[in-house]
Amino acid sequence: MASKPPKKPAPPAGHDPELQAACRAVWSAYAQAYEKRYKAAPVRNAPVNAKLKQFVLRVGQENAAKIAAFYVREVKEPYVAKSFHPMGLLLQNAEMYHTQWVTGNAPDPASYYADKRAEIPLPSAVWYESKAGVESKARELGLAPQGPVENFPAFTARVRRAAAPQAQGTPTLARMAVARC
Repeated sequence: MASKPPKKPAPPAGHDPELQAACRAVWSAYAQAYEKRYKAAPVRNAPVNAKLKQFVLRVGQENAAKIAAFYVREVKEPYVAKSFHPMGLLLQNAEMYHTQWVTGNAPDPASYYADKRAEIPLPSAVWYESKAGVESKARELGLAPQGPVENFPAFTARVRRAAAPQAQGTPTLARMAVARC
């Protein structure tokens, strides 16, 4: 009686050799770029492996390794760099990094913040929100604290009263809040 050759165990459900190869390539590209940038090896564990797989599924096997290397080499967003380019942020913003990689356009952090500051106009009516603003307005009005007996809140109130006639028609925070309703 001839014996049958032993059967190979069936691959686990969801086992895809091509996907595994793509994940290995992504990890290799990510780790090389990471080690070059930080002079240390990135941590690899089960959660990182799961994120790798999800990343490959989101951006496609053919480009995932290039995007992962681009992410570590070129992305200089302060939060990402301060966090040492974690795999979780790569996964979280996979499509954005794909677009940046395709266009070759990773924004410079300085221009990012300059753009954000330009988008948010600061109302002139908030000069009293900071000590420097109160002191600046007081100098503009020719006011000075009245010796050691006048504390800063009292001085602020006096500067506000003096500035009130100038501010007629200038939107206050309260008026701005009512206007938004």
